[in-house]
Amino acid sequence: MGHHSSALRSARARHAAGRGAAGALLRRVPARSLSVLGLTLFAFGALARITGFLPVVVAGSLLIGLGLPWPLISALTTVQKETSGELLGRVAATANTLVFAPTALALLAGTALVATLDYRVQLLAAGALVLAAAVLLAVTGRPHAVPSAGPNEDHLPRQADAAKKG
Repeated sequence: MGHHSSALRSARARHAAGRGAAGALLRRVPARSLSVLGLTLFAFGALARITGFLPVVVAGSLLIGLGLPWPLISALTTVQKETSGELLGRVAATANTLVFAPTALALLAGTALVATLDYRVQLLAAGALVLAAAVLLAVTGRPHAVPSAGPNEDHLPRQADAAKKG
């Protein structure tokens, strides 16, 4: 039991470090860039765990724990920053559902895969898919739209709400 509790504490520490670093990084880099970086770290971490060489596996676990929270935090922070106050509750609830609901399906798929595929194949697939998602996110960026003050003023981002009141 001691080994499992220390492993759990270690995993929690990695995720806490990732969450803490995300806040500092979001003040310095765009949310999209932080998402790309987090996805890339996660992908390399998954690929490192294929090796079976303990120091590389441990480093891979650290990368996964560090990178995994960044895309989630970036997405939800962007929702909060870019949504008007009147719509924030509904938009945030929808965003949370879209971000976290697929976890249930992934758990079901993972359960089936554990019984049928070698773990290295699963890690390779996870690393490749997440790396592809990071590349796609990096190359498909669109310029940030600047809201215009017009008849649709109710739907201005929260940053614009602050400017109106100031």
